[in-house]
Amino acid sequence: WKNLTMDEKKALYRHSFCQTFAELKAPTSEWKFVWAIVIAFLSVTCWIYMFLRNCVLDAMLAPTITRDHQRAQIMRMVAQRQGLVEGVSSQYDYEKKEWKKPIWKE
Repeated sequence: WKNLTMDEKKALYRHSFCQTFAELKAPTSEWKFVWAIVIAFLSVTCWIYMFLRNCVLDAMLAPTITRDHQRAQIMRMVAQRQGLVEGVSSQYDYEKKEWKKPIWKE
């Protein structure tokens, strides 16, 4: 090593390690690629969510979720006198055939 000049030592170092410490620590543009992947993943996820919400889930909804079916179910419960003490039927006046207080908004 003592017989080598500084340029020869640098050339051997460059041949062995390919980068200096300053070149190794220099910022790269890799973060841009990572952010592009993250944003692309999020946008694809949003598109899949919108597709599932608009196309798949609408077709899968049961008819029991509609307001008309819920009202019919409540009226069947009243007709069968289910929950006379604390349930739905306790809110119904059987003599006047109307609700004591409104249970749903029109």
